[in-house]
Amino acid sequence: MVFENTAEVIRAERLLGMCGLPVRVMGPPPDLRTGCDMVLVFPLLAELAARTALENGNLHPVRIVPLHDLLLEPVSLFHARRYADYLMVRAANMKLTTKLPDGHIVNVSGGGCPDVPYLAALLVGTRLIPSGIPSAVGEKVAEAPRLHGRTLCSYSLQKAFEETGRLLTHPEEMPETEDFSVRQADMGGAHPLLRQAGEPRPWLICGTVPDPSFPLCRGRWYLEGEILLPLDGQAGGQGIPVQRGTPALVAAALACAAETSRMPLEALLVGDEGTGAGSRALYKRLAEDILPSGGAGPGTDGNVLGGLTFHYLFPDIDGHNRVLMALEEMQERPLAVADAGFMYAAKMSGYAANYDLFTPDAGELAFLADEKAPHPFYTRGYILAEDRDIPSLAERAFRHGNCARRMLVKGASDILFRGGEVVARVDLPCVPAMEAMGGTGDFVAGMVTGLLSRGYDLESAALAAARCNRLAGAAARPAPAAQVAELLPHIPAALRILSGD
Repeated sequence: MVFENTAEVIRAERLLGMCGLPVRVMGPPPDLRTGCDMVLVFPLLAELAARTALENGNLHPVRIVPLHDLLLEPVSLFHARRYADYLMVRAANMKLTTKLPDGHIVNVSGGGCPDVPYLAALLVGTRLIPSGIPSAVGEKVAEAPRLHGRTLCSYSLQKAFEETGRLLTHPEEMPETEDFSVRQADMGGAHPLLRQAGEPRPWLICGTVPDPSFPLCRGRWYLEGEILLPLDGQAGGQGIPVQRGTPALVAAALACAAETSRMPLEALLVGDEGTGAGSRALYKRLAEDILPSGGAGPGTDGNVLGGLTFHYLFPDIDGHNRVLMALEEMQERPLAVADAGFMYAAKMSGYAANYDLFTPDAGELAFLADEKAPHPFYTRGYILAEDRDIPSLAERAFRHGNCARRMLVKGASDILFRGGEVVARVDLPCVPAMEAMGGTGDFVAGMVTGLLSRGYDLESAALAAARCNRLAGAAARPAPAAQVAELLPHIPAALRILSGD
């Protein structure tokens, strides 16, 4: 069954499952890729029952095609990789990594929806126990992402969760072990990318913490090991662990800016586990208070903002438009960088081209490239896009005005685009284990932010951030279970290399 968009596939899968019909979500074969990047596969003898159930549910497939030809064989949504004692399963744009053989979840990565950091915090450190296998007394058992998630990313994570459980019960179907050692990681061979910086820019990072009780607050932060601590007494002095999401972005920005004491870098943070309540409060504060006053705050010594970075925020179009209007009315418009959920809101509003830099991964680029999708949940196609498709997707996003003036697309190759044209690629060092680590994309966006706040231009900051992330990973030599905070101590040395010091 071929549908118009992913939302219809998800609804149909749930409806047919409730009717007791055996269905599987897979990727469409090439001849059927007319829009949605998911199809439902079902037994031919169940077609009448399936059609009836869908009609009763007001769901209408675009096509129903018999699989009588190998050319029409669907492809798996799943890509499993095994690194020694670790199993990483990717479903669409989400990856779940477990320790073998017991199934303890060590990492969640990918995606950009605002409930991803919350789901990751719930899952990492728990054990994925397949159905029918008893758990030990007091053991932290992983709960299915569908119980807490609200987005297409959480649906993809649920699929990765289910496939991981299946492989744990059928170890004979696991892939062969791959080498995850660092390749071409000679830090001394990196070409300097950072030249003379301009004047530091007062900068404000806007994002969420995956804790609904965390208050809306603005202020400066500092790093103590792997914990963010407030400098200005905000949040009641409460520290935030550096794991993934906006806390990881703030930490990476601070690591880049640590040598510039004159550089005022602040964060406007609020708790939000994906409901959008905290995000809406943040939008309101920005649009009605901070931006109309020029952005000046306690940490900026009265200086107007030179730039903002928007990160994991619920994609609320009304909230976004009020923020953008306030931004455009400022006497000196600051630079505007967006990633994750706020990038979705910018595209959904129709004003994405008003931004200076987006930092999407391949999955997020898929949404930006789809000129008809009003929301990530309705993205047509491209979820299964490979690296070779990235330039064409980027060109499409620029052509339809659905992205910023520049884009740094994060992936196996980090590619900087300007107006649809490739400016440069960053491929090395290659650190395979970083694919499993949650928060590496947040680190790239954070390092871009830190370098921009130090006065570097957009393109230099973006390329240096991409290279610095890889150099820090190569120096840390992480295992797939490593947490992104382990890269922090290596960022200053990597920046010195990129500066030619």
